[in-house]
Amino acid sequence: VTGLIEVDLNSPEPYTPEYGPWPINRLVRGLDGNALLLLPNIRDGLLIHTGNWTTEEYGQWYPTKDMPNSSGCIHTYPSKIYEIYQQLLKLGVVVNDNTFSGKNYPYTPQGIAVVEQID
Repeated sequence: VTGLIEVDLNSPEPYTPEYGPWPINRLVRGLDGNALLLLPNIRDGLLIHTGNWTTEEYGQWYPTKDMPNSSGCIHTYPSKIYEIYQQLLKLGVVVNDNTFSGKNYPYTPQGIAVVEQID
């Protein structure tokens, strides 16, 4: 999913190892690009999050290693997701209760993201 997207800060996902302990940024609604078509009608539940991706396939994961492919989510390192969260709080962004979906989203998104694929 690429393009201009409304984003909102939600309380943490319940499975800390996969999503990290901090609030997540939910990609709510596409405004431009293929996101306009895909979010939230065709693709739903995209997040900006971190996690510990230790698996049998990858072995032990550390923040110095590459992150695995996602199912559309945007992965970042633990220190970066914490920094994003802290900066958003300083700007007055509120952590809304996690809806676990972007469909029928009950809050007004508090931000905008531009997502571009770089090969």
